[in-house]
Amino acid sequence: MKLTQSRIAEALGVHPAMIVRWKRRGMPVCSVEEAAAWRSANVRPRMPSAPIGIESTDEQAAPPSQAGHAAPVTDYHKAKTQREAAEAHLAQLRLHRLGASLMDATTARRAVCEAFDQVRAAVCRVPVMLAPIVAGLTDPREIELAYQRTLAATLSDISGRLQVMAQRGGQP
Repeated sequence: MKLTQSRIAEALGVHPAMIVRWKRRGMPVCSVEEAAAWRSANVRPRMPSAPIGIESTDEQAAPPSQAGHAAPVTDYHKAKTQREAAEAHLAQLRLHRLGASLMDATTARRAVCEAFDQVRAAVCRVPVMLAPIVAGLTDPREIELAYQRTLAATLSDISGRLQVMAQRGGQP
């Protein structure tokens, strides 16, 4: 039996026109499983309704508390649960931010740029600091040691400045 768009629509519980619309958006129609997987990944869930050809009864239309049984688990309920989990995650991030354990992304970028500026400026000063020291030296080993000492002192100074900046929450 050949798989048709009408059969896929019937299997997914939607009108055949939806299959045409989703097919234009890229839904595969070679199997019901692939179509269902594509649908769950690409189609926003809507309120559940009775499948095509089945009339809604009072039991189905009543809210779960009045119907006498729990609400069926549907894509809508999964989407609602995911949305609530995301909202809880955002609330937790806001709480951390208020507790100063998180920094605003703009402030963090500004702090990183300031740190790089300080590193660049300090490294650019190394030749100026080294010139008078190595001007009278002729031994390559002494020049190398002078360079290492100056560079170590510069990096230590940068490290100290960046630690102070980090303690201030990214402010210079």
